[in-house]
Amino acid sequence: SIGFKNNGKITALHLEILVDAGIYPDVSVIMPRNIAGALKKYDWGALSLDIKLCKTNHPSRSAMRGPGDLQGSFIAEGIIENVAATLSMDVDSVRSINLHTYTSLKEFYDDSCGEPLEYTMPLIWNKLAVSANYELRANKVKEFNSTNIWKKRGISRVPVLYELNLRPTPGKVSILSDGSVVVEVGGIELGQGLWTKV
Repeated sequence: SIGFKNNGKITALHLEILVDAGIYPDVSVIMPRNIAGALKKYDWGALSLDIKLCKTNHPSRSAMRGPGDLQGSFIAEGIIENVAATLSMDVDSVRSINLHTYTSLKEFYDDSCGEPLEYTMPLIWNKLAVSANYELRANKVKEFNSTNIWKKRGISRVPVLYELNLRPTPGKVSILSDGSVVVEVGGIELGQGLWTKV
């Protein structure tokens, strides 16, 4: 259930989510927290979540790369696109209107907001629009689609918020008898250049 104004600003959201946790114990217990974390990218106004893990007769699933984050982002974008379609608005403008500001993030998620200069989502969002010539390209897409019946093009930008948890994991440096050095760290390489830095 969702409430929103005529300008696309979302004022209230109530979600009831059932998670298929399968028949055997697995990592499904972290899904609700990660789903809620992925929803933090937008200011939903009054937010109510009811997430339940359901034991079913299906096989348990393996966790891969941030379980719950993808599902939460999918839910958020589905809501934003439905609001835009209902109001006959451009989905990108609905996304822009509903991005958290630092003030709203601090109000709802004081433990996640950090310092004012650390919250860069709106800044990155605006920089991306400029560096990618987003509005110009979006207008070209509309023009192309209006003159072509069978071929269609699209353009989109979607914000993603991924919460990081710091675990105090020790590093290990081993110097082997042949002179080679092996370095082990508690992090994983997700494109941030961890192995290069190590």
